[in-house]
Amino acid sequence: MGMPRGVDLNLDCFNLSAIAETGTWAGTMQAPLGAEKFSFDSKAFWLNVDGGEDLAVEDVGLFRDVFNPHMSDRREEGDRFVPPQTGLSYQHRLKLLVGEETEVARKRKEHFFSGEFVADSSGPLFPASWSSTIGSDAAAARAKTLVPRPDLQAEQTTLRHILDASAPHFDRRAEDGARFLVYRVGSLEVRAVSDRDGEMHIGAVYAAADSAAAPVVAGQN
Repeated sequence: MGMPRGVDLNLDCFNLSAIAETGTWAGTMQAPLGAEKFSFDSKAFWLNVDGGEDLAVEDVGLFRDVFNPHMSDRREEGDRFVPPQTGLSYQHRLKLLVGEETEVARKRKEHFFSGEFVADSSGPLFPASWSSTIGSDAAAARAKTLVPRPDLQAEQTTLRHILDASAPHFDRRAEDGARFLVYRVGSLEVRAVSDRDGEMHIGAVYAAADSAAAPVVAGQN
């Protein structure tokens, strides 16, 4: 094998819709003629995943999902890391797998924000460690008394101020890094999800049935 030589590949842009030799760095990316013979090393790969301009936006998103640091420790391999294949079939399989995980995450949020969610019995969509082996009749009974308050959910700014001054009653992190949070503020129950990037989404507000008309009071806890 000859010694590696520096080559100006003129990498203005990549496009995973273009076809090249499967298993090489060029793979399905748009690259200069002959580029499929050269290696896309670990340093170049991570630089692009972290915000470089050589990969298309949708491909950066795909690789960020695949190498989610909450689920993958591949970065710790350093120079030993070998970037994934970029052939069309391989990329298609990756997208299918990520799509399945995205659907699970969507269903988790949907259930978490619904009136069916019970903290002590989270159900099969969530890690088994979240559910008590004994269960709580009180928690299940309380869940049945909750009344949705979409009018209060619309008061996002007020709610965020209240949550900033409150400690969550329920705080669990899923394997993908998403945090599922339940706050109890007086007679209200506020449910939020903080994605792995730290952005919080308040997805549901409930009130106990006997106080469903209760207003939000700033600083109430």
